[in-house]
Amino acid sequence: FRTWKLAALEPAAFFRTVRTGETGSAVLFAVISLTVSQWFQTLYGWLVNTSMKGFMEELMRRLPQQEAELDPRIMEFLSGTHPGMLAARLVGAPLYAAVTLFLTAGVIHLFLLVLKAAPRRFEATLTVVGYASAVQLVAAAPVPGLAPLAAFVWFLVATIVGLGEAQRCGSGKAAAATLLPGALLCLCCCGGAALFGVLAAASKHGG
Repeated sequence: FRTWKLAALEPAAFFRTVRTGETGSAVLFAVISLTVSQWFQTLYGWLVNTSMKGFMEELMRRLPQQEAELDPRIMEFLSGTHPGMLAARLVGAPLYAAVTLFLTAGVIHLFLLVLKAAPRRFEATLTVVGYASAVQLVAAAPVPGLAPLAAFVWFLVATIVGLGEAQRCGSGKAAAATLLPGALLCLCCCGGAALFGVLAAASKHGG
């Protein structure tokens, strides 16, 4: 709890003195935090989907092509309430947490290198991202939608502050390395959507 409090509420002081060469504790801390958060979000989603299952079944029955009786197993998959899907998400949560942690740290460190803001090795970035992931426990709060958003924003702030201290690169470059990957991804998605729209319009006009 003390580690969580320091990483979440006092990131500057915490990451200024944290040992960046010993990543084991940070990785374990992140995997536990992300796994617990994922478990709660999965259960919340399952409860919501279960409550909506009856509505979906009634809606499917009213469609003209649905003359035959609906297979309950198909409806479970469509509504996201199949026990196998729930079990797979719960069991796979630790693996998902580990992959997410290393992928996030790797991308951020790559951008730090591009910006020439990584005087320390990858272990320092991994340590920061690992301990900053502790704030993802906030996403376990029973407020679907809002809680994960708040946790994500908090994580970004803690990561930026932590990188500025641990990598000694300043908050500006730390913010750029943390935010640029998401910004570039959004630009690529928007550009792809715009290109698809233009091609679709041209195809329709040509036809």
